[in-house]
Amino acid sequence: MASLLTRYFADPPELPRELHRFYQLALYVYPVGLLFHHAFSFVFWALGLHQLALFNVGSTVAWLLALLLHRRRMLYAAVSIVILEAVAYAVYTSSVVGLEGGFQYLLAAVVSGVFFVHGARAFRFVVAAACAAIFIALYLYLGAHPPPQPVSDSTIRWLAVSNIVQTLFLLALFSYYYNSIAAKAEAALSAEHARSERLLHNILPVSIAERLKAGDEV
Repeated sequence: MASLLTRYFADPPELPRELHRFYQLALYVYPVGLLFHHAFSFVFWALGLHQLALFNVGSTVAWLLALLLHRRRMLYAAVSIVILEAVAYAVYTSSVVGLEGGFQYLLAAVVSGVFFVHGARAFRFVVAAACAAIFIALYLYLGAHPPPQPVSDSTIRWLAVSNIVQTLFLLALFSYYYNSIAAKAEAALSAEHARSERLLHNILPVSIAERLKAGDEV
């Protein structure tokens, strides 16, 4: 098992260094999304919402395709598939279940996650703005024209809780990953600073080295 995980999380050959963080984070996120949609295909089928169950089957295939493309270093094609699927899923499920189901909150995870995509700054801000606009449009339209409730109130509450938990989990994952990256960068910077200090003291007398560090002329 350990060797399989090591192979799974290993960077592919010739992956640019600047894509390392984005590549590694997606290796966590894509399986989570895949498992989520796979599980909800059975949940919706059991609830009699067969159209949503079939949509989740298609979503499962989309996330699996994204993971395979990601592993083949087609990173931007993979993330584009995931973003389009997540937005379409939030809109469609909300239009069937209503705002009370909480599926629109998944757009918040998309907005947070897209800023880990390396480069393409305009792309990131366009996606974030589009998700915000869709979120507002869903609230305005479905708030004024709520769909017929297809399931019981208790089921709606359960769906809302599960979607909120998943959204919070993804946001926590993004925050944890960002914090771990920052901690590693700070540790590397501290180690490099200590190495420079040792090198400076090995070359120059301590008094001169201290004056140089203080910015004084020697």
